Amino acid sequence: MQMHLSGSPSNRASPLIGDASFWINLFATGQSEILLNVFGEFPRITDAALGELGRGRSKGRRAAELMNTLVRAGGVKVEHCAAEDEQDFLNLTVGPAAKTLDDGEAATLVCASRLGGTAIIDERKATALAEIVFPSLQVISTVELIIEAGKISKLDGDFISDAIFNALVDARMRVPDRYLSTVVSLLGAERASKCLSLPTHVRIPTK
Repeated sequence: MQMHLSGSPSNRASPLIGDASFWINLFATGQSEILLNVFGEFPRITDAALGELGRGRSKGRRAAELMNTLVRAGGVKVEHCAAEDEQDFLNLTVGPAAKTLDDGEAATLVCASRLGGTAIIDERKATALAEIVFPSLQVISTVELIIEAGKISKLDGDFISDAIFNALVDARMRVPDRYLSTVVSLLGAERASKCLSLPTHVRIPTK
């Protein structure tokens, strides 16, 4: 995979650190190489999130193989939680299910916070907990980064629309509420109706 970074996402603290769901969604676009080359920097992954991708092999996901290729090529750096992260990590992973995250999500937030970077996470609960535990941490979604990539590059609307559609259909990517109207506008009503991970009121609008 060739790596020629050509853009710079606006107002994003570096480094970008994506959890497992981000990478699964990105690879599902079918255009991960092109998108990575316009993000401005290659997002990183934590060792915990990398382990989650590996466990996805049994579900037929190719994300682990694609990620290992990126890591071996030196394009993606693997971050590890430091000793100082232990308490924050435990606070996010031990306790009632409603108030805890899986190891990959927790490690992503903890590492991004310590490094002063930006976490790329799609799950609603993880985003909500991040606002409480790390109020100053920037957290963005996969679809937000893809849309932003289109704005800072010469990628046309059809390319971005196809990438988002593929991630929605093949990986059931979650779209934050504030981006639903933008996504539907990019996809068009017909294609939006085929994306089962979108809310029903968006896929089948009331007349």
